[in-house]
Amino acid sequence: AAGMARVALQAFEAGGKASAVAFFEQVEAELRTAMLLTGSKTLDDLRRTPRLIVGELAEWLRQIE
Repeated sequence: AAGMARVALQAFEAGGKASAVAFFEQVEAELRTAMLLTGSKTLDDLRRTPRLIVGELAEWLRQIE
C-alpha cells in the first residue's frame, strides 16, 4: 500500500469519488490476477511468492548489482 495514497488522491481530485473507487477497483483486480497466477490464497501467500523478473528490467538489475 506504500506509495498508493498519492495516486488515489490524484484520482479523487481528477474525478471525485467515482474516480477514486475506480482506482481501488483496478488495484483489487490486479492483486486478484497476481494471486490467481501464483496460486496464492491470501495476501500473505502472495508476499512470500518469489518474484520473477525478466527482460530489460532483469538486465538493468544485473548491471547495478
